[in-house]
Amino acid sequence: MTPRRLDPFPLALLALAVVGGVGAAVLDGPERGWALLVLVPMIALVGFSVLRTRSRQRREAVADWAGRNGWTATVAPDGPWRGSPPFTEPTGRASEELGRSYRGFPVSSFTWTWNGRRRPGTTTTPQHQRHVIVLELPGDGPVVQLTPRILAPTLELMPESPTGDPRFDAVWHVGAVEPGVLVLDEQLRNRLLREDAQLQVLRFQGGSALSWAVGETDVERILPRVATLWAVADLLGRTG
Repeated sequence: MTPRRLDPFPLALLALAVVGGVGAAVLDGPERGWALLVLVPMIALVGFSVLRTRSRQRREAVADWAGRNGWTATVAPDGPWRGSPPFTEPTGRASEELGRSYRGFPVSSFTWTWNGRRRPGTTTTPQHQRHVIVLELPGDGPVVQLTPRILAPTLELMPESPTGDPRFDAVWHVGAVEPGVLVLDEQLRNRLLREDAQLQVLRFQGGSALSWAVGETDVERILPRVATLWAVADLLGRTG
């Protein structure tokens, strides 16, 4: 793999900021004030430049992965997922939107970002991100949500419909409006018990099968999560 070339602009600014910081430390009186007036904007420029460089490199990495795996730029689909937590905030917006066909059905991947509530005594507004995958399916079906227990305390849950497997039920909360609508076979339970699968919420509602995980788009997890969505949707009789 070719080593990533470092951007010389933020490196040069960082070097100047370090030199300015050392200089300000040895100065006294008005001279220190003038040095700090120069130093603070310079540090801000360093931060801005680093963020800009990271954003560009990330866009390039996502586009490269998409091109190699048959995904193209698209628009996040509408659907009932938009009205279910955590996708109810009016400030929500989609980015890194990709789409393709999976077994004849449209599937989308995107990063969903929204502004949180500002905490008392702070001046910054927190941002939250979720990596979302939506598989659009024919027809309609029961509302079902599989939630990792580690995330359950922070989410609204539907009435629980245990699978009867103590090991699985200790890790996953299976919620359904109608009890007993989902019977997970042993192979799928074992897949969902893998550590990488336990970092997502699965929701089936209307014509959408939804998977979301905390954080921005992780291209290495897109295909396994799509396959998991399909497997659960198939058990629900939603794939044909």
